[in-house]
Amino acid sequence: MHSTARGPAIGSCRIKPYRSVGDGVADALRLSRAMTLKCGLAELPHGGGKSVVVLGDAPLTPPVRENPVLDIAETNGTLDGRYRTGPDIGITPQDMAVIGRLTSGWAFCRPEALGGSGNSSAVTARGVRAALDAAVAQVRGTRAVTGPADRRHRLRQRRPSPGPVAGRRRRRRGRRRPGRPPPSANNQLTGDEVVTLLHERGITWIPDTVASAGGIIHAVCREEPACDERETDARVDAIGAKVDRILAHARTHGTPAGLRQRAPSPAVTSRATRPRAPRRIARRCGAAGRSGRAP
Repeated sequence: MHSTARGPAIGSCRIKPYRSVGDGVADALRLSRAMTLKCGLAELPHGGGKSVVVLGDAPLTPPVRENPVLDIAETNGTLDGRYRTGPDIGITPQDMAVIGRLTSGWAFCRPEALGGSGNSSAVTARGVRAALDAAVAQVRGTRAVTGPADRRHRLRQRRPSPGPVAGRRRRRRGRRRPGRPPPSANNQLTGDEVVTLLHERGITWIPDTVASAGGIIHAVCREEPACDERETDARVDAIGAKVDRILAHARTHGTPAGLRQRAPSPAVTSRATRPRAPRRIARRCGAAGRSGRAP
């Protein structure tokens, strides 16, 4: 949990192999901070959090995934609602149904038939498209996707798909042509120095904490205030107007768009009150660091 200053921390869980337990921890810390930014920019009453399960060498088959899902539910249940998770790599809305059933409903994106908001992929893509439209309008003076439906389909096929991991953009990726933004992903950039490099090379970059917020906007609005689909879609589409303001501010002041973001100080639990995950979680998942010891 990075912050609970605005409300319970939210952030999805990913189950995947990492080179070491330390890499998994670093991923969770980086992504939980991104979720605090994302919730703040989306004006949601939540802070940021993230769950990571470090897999061993075993393929993520349904029997292998079952135990980590139960462990996630067990661990989240100890937090008394201060952290609420959702699906990411290696985990599905059906898994959220299991976690929600075992944690008093503290899981987003359960199947719609079970009272959840369902898969968030399509609505995340809707928000990314709104952000791309706004960015292209700033760069070229025209919207990104216009014209007949068949043309819109062809344009969508050529655009990078939004996803949880598009790779961390390092300095060498700053060679991308000016005006072409990289794909959407929570761990899009490794640090502020890459934001500065993109700015220096004239590349219009949309902070992912704005562009890919459609998924959490949809989940929170549909499951907490019980907004209807029309109201929720309007809030997702408003991502475009937010990108307009961010890029206009960056252009006016000559500053990189991404550096305008600042995460609130992590006003959460003290170290003494942070629950430790049961050691058997590591044994079930086969997780081990380079030293071979489980976390």
